[in-house]
Amino acid sequence: MTMGLLMCADPLRPGRVDPHFAAEAAALRELGGAPALIDHDALLAGRVAEAVSRVPEGFGPAWYRGWMVGVERYRELESALAARGCRLATEAPAYRTAHELPGWLATLGGLTPRSAVVPMSPGEPAPDANRLRRLTGGLRPGAYVVKDYVKSRKHEWAQACYAPDLAALERVTARFLDLQGEDLTGGLVIREYERLRGPQLRIWWLDGEPFYTGPHPDEPHEPDESAEPGKPGEPVEPGDPIGPGVPIEPVEPVEPGDPIGPPRKLAAIRSRVRALRARFVTTDLMRRHDGAWRVVEVGDGQVSDWPRHADPAILMRALRTAGYGLQIHKGFSGPDAWDSATDIGASFDGVTLTGQRFDEVVTAYAIAVDLLVKAAGVTRLALRDPYGECVAAPAARVPELVRALMTEDRWYRLDDGAGFTVTPFDLVLHVTTPVPPGETAERIRALGLEAWDEPPLRHDD
Repeated sequence: MTMGLLMCADPLRPGRVDPHFAAEAAALRELGGAPALIDHDALLAGRVAEAVSRVPEGFGPAWYRGWMVGVERYRELESALAARGCRLATEAPAYRTAHELPGWLATLGGLTPRSAVVPMSPGEPAPDANRLRRLTGGLRPGAYVVKDYVKSRKHEWAQACYAPDLAALERVTARFLDLQGEDLTGGLVIREYERLRGPQLRIWWLDGEPFYTGPHPDEPHEPDESAEPGKPGEPVEPGDPIGPGVPIEPVEPVEPGDPIGPPRKLAAIRSRVRALRARFVTTDLMRRHDGAWRVVEVGDGQVSDWPRHADPAILMRALRTAGYGLQIHKGFSGPDAWDSATDIGASFDGVTLTGQRFDEVVTAYAIAVDLLVKAAGVTRLALRDPYGECVAAPAARVPELVRALMTEDRWYRLDDGAGFTVTPFDLVLHVTTPVPPGETAERIRALGLEAWDEPPLRHDD
């Protein structure tokens, strides 16, 4: 079983994919898949049942891949799809975390410009000078950038985005709110202006790992190094008190043809992205004068634009084969500190491991995997050894296969060839499944085992 894709329909030809996503749909078909269609206009208008009417019943787990959707509409989309047997791979709370700035600002703190956040509804009066002074009290004096939780008006830079000082902030904020009107999302954000140098880099993350790095879609294919003085992209002044940032050196690109190359020392950014607990994320970065990379924007990958020059098959392949990771184990301390059948007869914390206790644990593992197999709809599995040899078997033989996994000396992996895998390491099972394991994980815990979310393991073969 693989993950499905939901794409926006062409408003003029509702039976076809929106032309903006046509290349991605073609790549998906080349990989053996086909998208289900969402009526984006109907979704935005609140006609959610109509919006999902072309999604087949029982479509299964899927990613949304289309135009931007507000958080509340996304939540309604999630519910309407669930009623049709389709579960979004990114749930509404995780979508909000990556899509709206307040969801990720604290987690990326120190790597992104400091910001003041003001919840507002469309139509509310703009803050006056006194309120703006209080709001920016925690920011360094200087210039500011104004935006809402999702978008700025960078194309009206001097009028509705950039305030060179506090005196100009009231005018810029009022103009921004006026232009946004009913499109204001979440509220007002005032960010410290950091003078950066381009080009802008976008990193695509899936389950906490980067799978593609390249220029931001707004950047030309060949980056322009000649930023005009006085415009965004100019270096910060020496002695800027923002902080050291994250020094990262450019290296060879992730994909051939990438004209920029990704950061090498991604550890700090990777750990923050993982802490967001959002599965599919983009981060936009630019360099500061000292060579440090700064995170200027985070987004949910489902509504992030794929670069025009990049092969869409990279994106479709990553999403199609994505799964959910679950770690299952019996515990590591006290009487459960043993890790193989060879420990039978040994004493752990004053308790002797018996053959009966070992069999009870192995049986619990077998039941746990059987529950996951049934939840994923897997019908056939293969027991693979390190040399590529395998024995195929119906899913009914799961208990027998799991016992082999837990007791054989050689390394084996259990998989269905389509994204469901069970990989053992010393009586710890690492399971990748295309189906969210939430309810099944609770049933596994009721067996006396531990079951925790983890990034899915990826296998090259």
